[in-house]
Amino acid sequence: MSYLANPSRSSPDLIDVEIPVTRADVLHQADIMEDVAIAYGFNELPRSFPSKSGTVAQPLPINKLTDIIRIEAAMAGWSEVLPLILCSHDENFGWLNRKDDGNGAVKLANPKTIEFQVVRTSLLPGLLAAIRENWDRSNPMKIFEVSDVTFRGSSLGIKSRNQRHCGAAGCGTTSGCDGVPGTWRGTATGCSIRCSAAG
Repeated sequence: MSYLANPSRSSPDLIDVEIPVTRADVLHQADIMEDVAIAYGFNELPRSFPSKSGTVAQPLPINKLTDIIRIEAAMAGWSEVLPLILCSHDENFGWLNRKDDGNGAVKLANPKTIEFQVVRTSLLPGLLAAIRENWDRSNPMKIFEVSDVTFRGSSLGIKSRNQRHCGAAGCGTTSGCDGVPGTWRGTATGCSIRCSAAG
């Protein structure tokens, strides 16, 4: 450790520690305690459960539902993708044949690159980009994403709002559409959502 430690003159409960200039990684008292714990041995420290919890929170219901959807879709054989939330203006609108009314998407004031101009308002750009980038992988490809999209909203103080969406895409040498309704009906059943037949 290369510390120079002496009993403190101000209190018998304290130790004065001098840190050499060669130890640039020591920035706080916690760094010294970490070195002491390593030298003593973490397994030698007594194990005890804290008397007070560091948090009193619980997961949000939307996050619990999202986790259930993810697990059910993955167990049905779909692969989850996690694309970036920023995309180009063309990806979000032009390539999807959607018109930009100027009020829907949150636009970056000074985007660093052309690929990151707006916050996505749909999960489709990320799903299609994942298929494009993994086209050489084995087919059929069945991917899904459960994540947030962002819209402008003048009623809130932050002037934007997030919505949780679920999207899926598949591609292959055959249509493969025959298994899609059953897969997502099973996912809905796993989430205790009642499905009705479309008439």
